[in-house]
Amino acid sequence: MTNYIREMSGKQYLERLKETDTVIIPLGACEIYGPHLPMGQDLIVADRIAQIVAEKTNALIAPTIEIGESSALDTFQSTFSIPRSVIEGFLDYLVGKLLEDGFKNLLFISGHAGNVE
Repeated sequence: MTNYIREMSGKQYLERLKETDTVIIPLGACEIYGPHLPMGQDLIVADRIAQIVAEKTNALIAPTIEIGESSALDTFQSTFSIPRSVIEGFLDYLVGKLLEDGFKNLLFISGHAGNVE
């Protein structure tokens, strides 16, 4: 059984909503780390932590934010950055939807310092 909302059918999602009121929202980034790490390292770590927590708590895992505010690294071609206002707008929508669906506990796990503010 998956804890990822994105992997569930609508019917499965509605059933799982009856079992939990906790959802985890992973946030990451896609930026340069040099030749030794994947560009999505921040999300890879946040996503794995979300998996571990969800398995232990029966929480669901919301759709993730894979690109973060990485403007400090914009000079590198291999960095994808979105403005903080876009992240905030997405989170406003997502949190509103999750609350509307009945979640009461929201846990944000950010692997990227640029998303923390």
